[in-house]
Amino acid sequence: MAGQAAWFLPLLAAGLALLARDAGAALCEPITIPMCKKMPWNMTRMPNLLHHSTQENAKLAIEQYESLVNYTPSCSPDLLLFFLCSMYAPICTLEFSQEPIRPCKKVCEGARAACEPVVLAYNHTWPDHLKCDDLPVYELGVCISPEAIVTEEPPEKCPKCKRLKASYRNYEKKTYHYVLRVQVKGTETRGDQIATTVTVLEEWKHHAISVPKGEVQLWTNSTCKCPRLKVDQEYIIMGYEDSTNGRLLLLPDTMVTNYSSRWQKRFKKWERRLKRSPGRKRRKGRKKPRSDDSVQGDSPDPDSSRDRRETGTGDRDMEPGNES
Repeated sequence: MAGQAAWFLPLLAAGLALLARDAGAALCEPITIPMCKKMPWNMTRMPNLLHHSTQENAKLAIEQYESLVNYTPSCSPDLLLFFLCSMYAPICTLEFSQEPIRPCKKVCEGARAACEPVVLAYNHTWPDHLKCDDLPVYELGVCISPEAIVTEEPPEKCPKCKRLKASYRNYEKKTYHYVLRVQVKGTETRGDQIATTVTVLEEWKHHAISVPKGEVQLWTNSTCKCPRLKVDQEYIIMGYEDSTNGRLLLLPDTMVTNYSSRWQKRFKKWERRLKRSPGRKRRKGRKKPRSDDSVQGDSPDPDSSRDRRETGTGDRDMEPGNES
């Protein structure tokens, strides 16, 4: 029995290591290698095309070519750096996250044609791990080249973010899908969208998407942050779902307010009012509205004033600070 365990345990450990590697294979991470930070992509994945498991290992390996890039103009330094970074810090996208995208064959051949004479002059040869033979041709496979990268458009100019007042009138009008008590962890721009990571502390309402406790993403279909949230702050967030993509949305008309212990009681009161409101008849003795009411302006919302008295918060909930 002991002999069987002796050969079985190493196999089990190797299998678990492979599973762990495959589970993390699809994760994109920001580029931290200094030589590659100015590339037209900012996300990579490890292991890279040269089997480095971390960016720290890749950084140490790519630095051997720093003098060729910085001090050898005849070596087409821009093309060489593009080729090296596409190998050591390959671009990572959501569409192609399972495998690193390789550089096109012509990128490698261009870098080699310019730099190999310099390498040979110092009695070295072009490295085997940077050979061009197995790289894909642009017309026949998925690969990356400088010409294939579209120039980035100017950043979107964001309009002023006006916070929606947390009142029953707005809650009734908006018919939100979810109501959550959350703590904000941070935000990340992903393409033309923003993902805000929050920790769900309580779910008070949901529609098609049941929200578990723990970390979830709220998606903004823009690169403009609105409403603006502070990291580590607790909020009550009332918003909409994208049931097609299984996402919770954080949009400019999402209702956000700082959390206080009175909010759960108030929310239940709002829900009771909503259930009574459809088809509710006018109470006896209530005066019929005058025909000129439409030009007198809206009457004050009594619930709004009660909201402010109960929480002691008004538009100050979202004062500038450590916003995410």
